[in-house]
Amino acid sequence: MPPEPFTAAALDVPYGRIVLVLGLTLLVSLAAALIMRRFVLGGGAAAADDRVLRLKDSLSLGPRRSVLAVEAAGRTILLASTQDRITFLSDLGPVADPTPPPVPPPELPATLEPTLVTPTEASVQPAFARVLEAARQFQSEGWASAV
Repeated sequence: MPPEPFTAAALDVPYGRIVLVLGLTLLVSLAAALIMRRFVLGGGAAAADDRVLRLKDSLSLGPRRSVLAVEAAGRTILLASTQDRITFLSDLGPVADPTPPPVPPPELPATLEPTLVTPTEASVQPAFARVLEAARQFQSEGWASAV
């Protein structure tokens, strides 16, 4: 009697359960990515714009001592931080706009029209002839003469 042919039904594979486990794995991965984006990475650009305070720069002066530039209420202030206190040093003024003003495009003369430059056969011929001559020289004399 010949052996029975191998079929998927012989394995009795629970396809529904496999799809369910893969779907749950995908949902857990997406949830982890959203949590990391929100809490670990700072919430993206939209959340950063809603903040009242922003640390612009800091300079360490030693162990547990630093000078901080903080943006608060549209102004930049300078603070000194030690282990047990934070001291206001100075108000540096309003926050500068980080985007530069737009630069207008240069004005072109009215007589300037776009032109398409196509190489003529006469301009291509000498260049190709030089390449062809170098290839022939290399073929006949070898690498030492080409260098």
